[in-house]
Amino acid sequence: MAARPAAAAAAPAGAAPLSGLWGGRWFASAPLDVAKEVDTVNELFAAARDEIEYAKEEAETVYFNESVGEAKKAVEACLGRWEALLAALPEEERARVVRSMGLKISQLQAEYDEVAKLHLEDH
Repeated sequence: MAARPAAAAAAPAGAAPLSGLWGGRWFASAPLDVAKEVDTVNELFAAARDEIEYAKEEAETVYFNESVGEAKKAVEACLGRWEALLAALPEEERARVVRSMGLKISQLQAEYDEVAKLHLEDH
């Protein structure tokens, strides 16, 4: 089994959690630092891509199920943070962020869906 960084799906060190993440709403008490949140999403994106790659490498091994589960957690962490960020932004800023990052977020979901499909075909 390939070695993985510990807690890949967790928020990066120094990243403040988004308040209201579970409801898809933003209940922040401090002003939103968009650049910092974008950096956090990018770090979660990289961790999720790594987990997807680990899962692909472990296809047809006894570790595949566990790897797909870890990839799912990492993708969900990234997508949750992304959605919370978008919900917290005014329309104009949200449109700018979606233009700059939306395609790669969609790509992440598609890559996970591909691995999940392999997982389903395995059963």
